Amino acid sequence: MDYKYPQTPTDDSTTEIGQGNNYKRAKIVESTTKTPTSDSIAEIDASSKKCKLLNWIGIGSGEVVAEAEIDCVDPQASVHHMILGPDFWRVCVNKIMVSKVPLISPTSDLQILEDARDTFIAWP
Repeated sequence: MDYKYPQTPTDDSTTEIGQGNNYKRAKIVESTTKTPTSDSIAEIDASSKKCKLLNWIGIGSGEVVAEAEIDCVDPQASVHHMILGPDFWRVCVNKIMVSKVPLISPTSDLQILEDARDTFIAWP
């Protein structure tokens, strides 16, 4: 299966991110960040950063799995020694609703969402 990079956010209230060919990879909803008029997500006003993370895997797509705060949207930034890349955001996970969701960029210490409580991860 070829990985499809997430789409650029286009809306203030509901932002779909990471839509693949036939399934959703991830989605951030009810984000209070403002989308800039340019195409660069690195310019998003991060003064209010709360968001909800949705399951990025197959059938469970669309399910809210955690609440987080957006820390960085710069594709050149890193998290756990890995560059974020296009359309990935560095978020700090505050509240977890579904703990067994695998992380999209796991490390030796961080494999599932439960491992990422109160730390930074990459999220599409």
